[in-house]
Amino acid sequence: YKQMLYHSRAKREREKRARIAELHDLSGRPTTKEHVRRLLRAEPLWGTILRECLSAASQSGGKFAGAWVMQRLRARGITPPNNLRTLSAIGLLRLAATTRAGNRAYYTIPDPKGISRALNDLVQ
Repeated sequence: YKQMLYHSRAKREREKRARIAELHDLSGRPTTKEHVRRLLRAEPLWGTILRECLSAASQSGGKFAGAWVMQRLRARGITPPNNLRTLSAIGLLRLAATTRAGNRAYYTIPDPKGISRALNDLVQ
């Protein structure tokens, strides 16, 4: 009887470690999927914004302006945030350059496949 409890506890511990390993990379930082999951839990609208960023990046060769994403969102009838700094601070976007005296920011997406996979898994 004690052996059975011991093995079931060990199995639970292994499963717990596996769940934690899914959420963090080898250095202990959250994975792209975990970043997207946390972001969507806080505000589901960011999923639509991320999809627009992905499509803007694919159409422009990887580098896109935040203003382009805002225009697309307004055209769809969605009130966009003021800027994409939230996504940049999380690490889902990377600031590539600024132009027009700092009034236009250009971004790249470091892990577009990871973000699209996470969006497809999390948003049904």
